[in-house]
Amino acid sequence: MASPSATSARALEGKLPGTRWVFELPLFPLLADQPLSMAALGRLTHGTTGIGALGLREIRLPDRSYAWESRPLAWRGDLWGLSAIVIMMRFAEVEADDHEHVETSMDAFRALPALLRTPWAAPATRALAEALDTVRRRVPFSAQAFKVDWEAIEGLAAAPDFHPDPQCRPRDPKGYPETYCDAVIQMRHVPARKQERW
Repeated sequence: MASPSATSARALEGKLPGTRWVFELPLFPLLADQPLSMAALGRLTHGTTGIGALGLREIRLPDRSYAWESRPLAWRGDLWGLSAIVIMMRFAEVEADDHEHVETSMDAFRALPALLRTPWAAPATRALAEALDTVRRRVPFSAQAFKVDWEAIEGLAAAPDFHPDPQCRPRDPKGYPETYCDAVIQMRHVPARKQERW
């Protein structure tokens, strides 16, 4: 997937005001199929990542909130959330944290149904998913740990009452939010690791 240039981003901004922020996200270079050093990753995410009071890496979001985990980011249903998840994926890759890479990779695909519902992102969602899959497969453990359920993703995107955030979903009589089928299918066994389903 080719990254847009600053020139093309400026040209698009002239025709569609308010679109340049997408170019300024670190999402495009982070989805490139190439290794990143910790220094390069730090440069790409400068101003977006920091270390919080508890010593955990935090992602700064445009609404002035912070994120430490990928699951709530998947519930946002926007490119800011997906971009933050990909940042977490790439840090996990550089730090050789297989478990974190798997968790963040799964949440990246769980974010796609909401993006498919947006008319401006829907045409590029397949290309985005292919780029996500390429980055996921950079870590062999993640490549084998799950497969993407495209039928579930497309079904959720088409469901009239779908909402990515459980707090905004309809509730059953006991007050629990409606549950949806998962966008990923975890493998029962991971070859070479002999790890059972989590």
